[in-house]
Amino acid sequence: MDYLFEKLNYEIVTIGAKKVEELEPYINFLFIVHNEIEMNEMQRAMRPLQNFDVVLDYIEEECMQHFFIGRFFKYNIVLAKTSDMGSMNTNSVINIINRAIQIFRPRYIIMPGIAAGLADDIKIGDVVIANKVIGYESEKIAPVEVIGRYPEFRSPRLYNLFCSANTLAFNAYLKRSITKQMSAENIDLESENPDCKNNCPKYREIKSFTWSSMIDGNRFPMVFTGNYISGEKLLDNQSYRQYLKTKFKEAKALEMEGVGVASASTFNRVYDWLLIKGISDLGDGNKGKNTLMRQIFAMKSVILVLKKVFDDENSFPLTNLKQVKGYNRKNVLVSGSQDLKGPFAYLTNSFMRELGKALIENNYNVLTGYGKMVGPPLIYGIFEGCGNLGLSTGEYMDRFQSFAFPRNDGEGCDSNVVNGFDNTNLEHCKIINRQILCANANIAIFVFGNKPSNFMDENMIADGMFREVELAQKNGALILPVGCTHGTARRILHKITNSEIHINYIKSYFVNRQKYHASSSDADEDFNAYMRKLDELDRFELSENNVYEVVQKIIEIINLFG
Repeated sequence: MDYLFEKLNYEIVTIGAKKVEELEPYINFLFIVHNEIEMNEMQRAMRPLQNFDVVLDYIEEECMQHFFIGRFFKYNIVLAKTSDMGSMNTNSVINIINRAIQIFRPRYIIMPGIAAGLADDIKIGDVVIANKVIGYESEKIAPVEVIGRYPEFRSPRLYNLFCSANTLAFNAYLKRSITKQMSAENIDLESENPDCKNNCPKYREIKSFTWSSMIDGNRFPMVFTGNYISGEKLLDNQSYRQYLKTKFKEAKALEMEGVGVASASTFNRVYDWLLIKGISDLGDGNKGKNTLMRQIFAMKSVILVLKKVFDDENSFPLTNLKQVKGYNRKNVLVSGSQDLKGPFAYLTNSFMRELGKALIENNYNVLTGYGKMVGPPLIYGIFEGCGNLGLSTGEYMDRFQSFAFPRNDGEGCDSNVVNGFDNTNLEHCKIINRQILCANANIAIFVFGNKPSNFMDENMIADGMFREVELAQKNGALILPVGCTHGTARRILHKITNSEIHINYIKSYFVNRQKYHASSSDADEDFNAYMRKLDELDRFELSENNVYEVVQKIIEIINLFG
């Protein structure tokens, strides 16, 4: 029997976008594979979602990409396969991940698959869990030397989940599981062909994959942790392999998609990603020998390692939540107001429009209280950004939310009741509005902040912006006052950079950030760098000529520290 045509034990049914919208809140894992064997092994391990009797197939209309939705042991997943090797081609891993994130908003991205072993202790069938993924092809070809500019990526949380318990536990689990399956294979073999002993070579040639035929003596697959080097080259050359081993001495394995997985995930602020691959060859010129069985062997070993984690309903205790505090930092609150007579009032329209467009085009979602004069141009910019990205009108609502504050239209009235509306209720609505805004914000940007006739009075400020600072801090958000817009924003900047309480908050923000961020360095260094960036932003003399430059500086800051 040909492995590639073994029948799945469930049916696959195609669904539409409306059904995907219903299911999306319950799917937290994106699995992405490259070749047919990887896909088949993943599909064989999948089952229908609870309350379904089929696995679901969603075909995304723009790129005609299949996304399979089902259950992988105890957890709901979406599974996709690239049709191009590496990270750079049209249907490669980067583009598929970008589209999958837009549709499913996963909390975790995992790439199981096959790789080439580099380290001397690595054998066929072993599994390597990535501690670090290094792009080995990024180099400067200088006149007298080649200078490496090798990007490095880490995902510490998922790596810690898989490895903190010690790989010995995985090795013992693999041996138990494989031994059990080998026993079952031998029983099936004897019952189907009693005249042939277990070592009958001709019978095994026509049999589908068996563990017994792949296990070398008593050497069962083992789990390693270590570094991958990743690039566009398909390695099958002994001398080049030796060159890479010498250059990247700590590398355990080599593959082609890891940098794409890491960069696409990190760019989209999905910081929990994992590369976990089985060794199907050693890249030494023997890739073509027994390729099919070796790749099946490697991928089945990976599935068993994943099973140990995904068959435990306590491995991911918060998977019912799509966004977790301090995790998916994509929602940006833009807080501010401006009066027609205030400083820089003539720049408000162009500045806010440019800010809204830049936030959308850099893949942030926007929350706004629709402050005076800042709200309308911010929305114009958001619409322009969505249009530039080619989003459908139905997708606009996923990218921004506006919580306009109720206003008192009876200015000058002596009574507390205006047009039948009690002002005490009005204040209550404002409080609730701010709580909703700040509870959903992961980054809070503060701009302008002036009230009528009070710009020269230091005591007359947009005090609601200060309340939003406090609420945003309670949510663990990054606080970013744009001092060069003056007004309340500059007052907030001076307060958070001079108050011990606020300074301690910002320091704690960077300490907490280390727990989930893929590229966070030392917390003290991040804190000092952030404070320098705020000061640089404050020193701009905002004018018609540098609106774009200031906005890009804001985007740079939230990309680095958000």
